[in-house]
Amino acid sequence: LIISDLHIGEFAKDRGRSQYMKQAVHDDRDFCQFLDYWDRHRIDQTPWHLVINGDFIDFIQMTFVPGKKRAHELKLTISEHEKDWGLKRDAPRAAWMMKTVLARHSRLVTFLSDFIGNGNRVTIIRGNHDQAFYWPEVQNVFRQTMIEGYIGSEGSALERETFSNRIQFLDWFLCLPDELWIEHGAQ
Repeated sequence: LIISDLHIGEFAKDRGRSQYMKQAVHDDRDFCQFLDYWDRHRIDQTPWHLVINGDFIDFIQMTFVPGKKRAHELKLTISEHEKDWGLKRDAPRAAWMMKTVLARHSRLVTFLSDFIGNGNRVTIIRGNHDQAFYWPEVQNVFRQTMIEGYIGSEGSALERETFSNRIQFLDWFLCLPDELWIEHGAQ
């Protein structure tokens, strides 16, 4: 299964939060229906390999910033420029953005974590809007959120590792020799 350009978080602005939440519900519903359908419709009971071909999370369009207290807890100094235009995309800021946008898309997390937990694999290829997946900290937030969404804090180390191994991040392309080449168009 191959999808692209979901742009989750595209409307994540400090101004217009209600518009963002309405759009998030719509976008999440469609993606969750897609995941649910394919998880229930396997070919010969074979798990799916879902390739998300870039721009899954739209870090570029997000302009929300942590409040003063949260920024202090994270040891972040937020510049005036960041308050107006959104955070820089360094590792700690991007990890906070990932955690925040996934919390705002809890239905998506539930369906995607169930999809992975049911034995399916997910490969995320970085696009031009989600370059922050470069950071291991951001990948870790994503993985841990998915694990918690399916296994919770009760799961064994082996269950968590098995689940985690079903999630792959690629920097540029996916190549299955003599079968398939997938890359995000803006690379």
